[in-house]
Amino acid sequence: MADPTQDALFREIDEDLRRDRLEQLWKRYGSWLIALAVLIVVVVAGREAWQWMERREALSASARYLAAVDLAARDPVQAQQAVRGLAADGPAGYALLARLKEAALYTQQGNLPAAAAIYAEIENRAPRPAFRDLAIILGGYASLGGTPTPEVIGEWRAKLAPLAADGSPWRSSARELLATLEMHSANPGKARELFAAIAADAEAPADMRARAQMIAAQLAER
Repeated sequence: MADPTQDALFREIDEDLRRDRLEQLWKRYGSWLIALAVLIVVVVAGREAWQWMERREALSASARYLAAVDLAARDPVQAQQAVRGLAADGPAGYALLARLKEAALYTQQGNLPAAAAIYAEIENRAPRPAFRDLAIILGGYASLGGTPTPEVIGEWRAKLAPLAADGSPWRSSARELLATLEMHSANPGKARELFAAIAADAEAPADMRARAQMIAAQLAER
């Protein structure tokens, strides 16, 4: 049978040894532990502060963008100045939205070259392929509204071909633009074929199918 007094003595000795080890460890590593704890606090606090600033900046940019959109119905010129300012100093996402809105305002005013220039800039600097492809499609509508040269037609054929492929989310718009290119190239037969294919595509937007059907019918009468 164990001696209770002896057990208590062994426990006391063990505790003293542990305490000595802790004191030795603290003397050796205590300053490092304090520094590490301070660093963790600083990092966490900095991350929280950064996230708070980002949220605040995003809310401010959102309010500025919505105000510019609302202003566009009353004063497009002032709205353009507002979105231009947001594009210059706003967060990346809202800066991109602001540039798209500025181009849309130019389009509404009939200034297609200015709109096309903005879309070309977005295409070249887009952070993601989806934004680049969107800029190509919108730039195509702006660039091909006039009478493009053969060089421009060739350039746009190359840009639009991948977006017109099966499975592309932009295929209907890209095919409509390619059909428009055929009209500019004085190739009404090919243009009618492309417009007829769009009209028969159940996955194409309804307004685009109706427009394609009407143009295909008009080309068939020539």
